[in-house]
Amino acid sequence: MTRRDILLVAALFSFTALFHWHLGTFHSEFGRYADEGMHYVTGLMVHDYVLSGHWLHPVAFAKEYYLHFPKVGLGQWPPMFYLVQTAWTLIFGVSRQSLLFLMVLLTAALAALVYREVEERCSWIYAVLAVLLLIASPLTQAQTAMVMAEIPLAIFSFLAVLAWVRLLERGQERDAFWFAFWIVAALMTKGNAWAIVPVLPGTVVLTGRYDVLRNRNFWLAVGAVLVLTVPYNLYTLSITSQGWDTTSIPEIDYLGASLVKHLEFVGDVLGLPVTCFAIIGLIDRALLPLVRRKASAYWIALALYAASIVVFHTLVPTSIEQRKIYQIVPVLCLFVVAGADAIVRRLSPRFSPKPAGAAIAAIIAVLFLATGFHFLSPFTPGFGPAVEKLIGREDTRDAAILISSNGFMTDAEAAIISEWASRERKAGTYLVRGTKLLIRIVAAEFEPRGAMVVAFHSEQEGLRILDSVPISYIIVHTTPADRVYAHHAALQRLLADTPAEWEKIYESRRMLDKPHDIQIYRCRRNLVGIPVHFGVDLSRKIGSSLDTGGELK
Repeated sequence: MTRRDILLVAALFSFTALFHWHLGTFHSEFGRYADEGMHYVTGLMVHDYVLSGHWLHPVAFAKEYYLHFPKVGLGQWPPMFYLVQTAWTLIFGVSRQSLLFLMVLLTAALAALVYREVEERCSWIYAVLAVLLLIASPLTQAQTAMVMAEIPLAIFSFLAVLAWVRLLERGQERDAFWFAFWIVAALMTKGNAWAIVPVLPGTVVLTGRYDVLRNRNFWLAVGAVLVLTVPYNLYTLSITSQGWDTTSIPEIDYLGASLVKHLEFVGDVLGLPVTCFAIIGLIDRALLPLVRRKASAYWIALALYAASIVVFHTLVPTSIEQRKIYQIVPVLCLFVVAGADAIVRRLSPRFSPKPAGAAIAAIIAVLFLATGFHFLSPFTPGFGPAVEKLIGREDTRDAAILISSNGFMTDAEAAIISEWASRERKAGTYLVRGTKLLIRIVAAEFEPRGAMVVAFHSEQEGLRILDSVPISYIIVHTTPADRVYAHHAALQRLLADTPAEWEKIYESRRMLDKPHDIQIYRCRRNLVGIPVHFGVDLSRKIGSSLDTGGELK
């Protein structure tokens, strides 16, 4: 990295940080998305393991950590993002604000890559436009405001594609090394990086660069990638596939609907009018040269990469969400400015290129502001103040605190656990998830993984479950949701009907895009000194259950 690159990243970091300071990002809480808390807690576990000194027993450390902070996601996702988090937090601390500055730095790094690529091929005006589109895109705003893996995945994937192009064009040993390095980094950040793989044969065929197949460096790079990534991905496939919509081959109706939805996602990244410029750029830089047999490996690889991202997420039946295609954002920005440049080149006989380019860039910026831009709202549902209310109580030390949130698969369990873990990890407190303690999985005819049912059918049964741990405090979070957990409403009824056993000591209601209600209940019995004992069924994850007594079943 040159001095100029460092200054560019620093400038983009400053701009992005100020932008998100204006948005209120640094005062927001965990929980914009359910996975954020799991990413944070997992990175926190790696950080604490490094500092623990107990390096000979990583599995035992992870299991004990999970019992206290039950949102560890190693295996659900590869370890690269957590290593990046750990490297950062060992220097700058583990607070949410610290991790958000890491996300800002990663966004700035991605923007710097886009700036460099655009300036090299077009002009600095287009480069500025491209990075502003990338940073201000609502999708980028949302990913920068959370501790999520999409931005580092986009960085590593983009670098892998660029390294692949250099390997095609030069074939040198260092090109092969960096190609292998970046694709391994991408694949060990998130499985979505497998979308890169079809780019390799596609580029070779469409550009006729078959000579790369005779390059020893290419095959060494491919071998290194396979050895370093395939065993891990195969070993954890049974865990990662549990988050998919289905593990069977999707039907044609599902694939069709998924394709349409993902194309809509692409159009929504910058707004449809600006996306039209990207389509013009795609036609001008990739499709027309391909027809004329003058295809550039660079633009063909980027076009294939963009198409592969959409097709990959259409075919792999993970949840259909816009964030899943975030890898396409830097490529989309490149094709937007390529489209603008194509228009200017056709106007050049009548207009001077520089003023025309500036005018087109201004038009794109106005279209983006009018159709594709909006500010991300702050997210402060009140988890932080609720956690602060309990952390200061002496009787929470070594106690069990139950967390229940009502949204099905959108619950705030991870957010509340993260808020607690970011503040206190040495008091021995056990945070217990309602989705683990108050739910049983039973066999069901149309549910191959079983159906969730409430673990108790009466007030007495519910109290016995709470007393068996015993639970000292209960944090209840309720917000409108399309689908809710049945156990949450059952717990609310139990708490309302047993005021002699459970006292409400805290209540808050905050209105964001929807209301967030938080209550805290305290067990009226004195539980100080009573050992906590409960088990967590992780048979679907690691093939066994964890128990606070240290036994594995």
